[in-house]
Amino acid sequence: MALPILQKVDVRALADSILTQRVSIPSCGELHEKSPMVHQPHAVPAAKLLLVVEGQLRYSIQGASIRLDAGSMLYRPAMSSASWKALGDIPLDVLYCEFSADKIRLPHEAMWAVMNNPELERDSLLRIRQAFLDPDETAIYKAIAELKAVLVRFFLQANSVRHDSTPKRGRKGVAGERAIQAALAVISENFSDASILCGLHDRVRMSESYFRRLFRRITGLSPQQYVMRVRMTAAKALLERSNLSVKEIARAAGYQDALYFSRLYHQYFGRPPSQDRNVG
Repeated sequence: MALPILQKVDVRALADSILTQRVSIPSCGELHEKSPMVHQPHAVPAAKLLLVVEGQLRYSIQGASIRLDAGSMLYRPAMSSASWKALGDIPLDVLYCEFSADKIRLPHEAMWAVMNNPELERDSLLRIRQAFLDPDETAIYKAIAELKAVLVRFFLQANSVRHDSTPKRGRKGVAGERAIQAALAVISENFSDASILCGLHDRVRMSESYFRRLFRRITGLSPQQYVMRVRMTAAKALLERSNLSVKEIARAAGYQDALYFSRLYHQYFGRPPSQDRNVG
């Protein structure tokens, strides 16, 4: 049964907030359960994103119930009460990450999606978990940046869940969305590469002109603007949370010239990098 609680979400505005605003991660981890393990209703203070790696579970939240199979992700709003039960004979394996974002208007209702590339999301959540098991400044920064990429990919797909009255997308539309999501994943993992956009359209098997049109239609930005946003967001996070020099942060964000980076940063945020130094 599909969750009857899916709300209309401005995904572009949500993605913009996720990429530009501060996100913190209170906890992340992995669950291994066997049927018929039942977890009674409880509320958590932070929002949660979970991925079913193997097995099945029935999740009950906000008066609705849904069966989640392997490859499904669920977004659980902060302070929502939920219970769940492991199903079937296959042991349940779930990865999860709790996150807080005071300045982001996150959906107040639960959302879910069967992910197009669950292996990508699994690997991302495992890297985030590893960063918190063996933390250092750079690892935590990368974990937060990676969680943002996962959230954007999730909400892009969750928003595409349609009610029966909404026209369905054809195969070409679905393939196009998956290609752009793959491109977003490449950018999130390699944004410091100066040549990240060179041949990216070929990697996702599109002509350059169609790739640019579809990329803008889905994200609201050109590929160059999106890369700039990811780089500036990453640089801002490093300035706020690390003791790296501006030169080191510029290189981590994909710029070899620190002065050029500083000018771009000032143009993007309206203030020099020094004003964001360790403000968090």
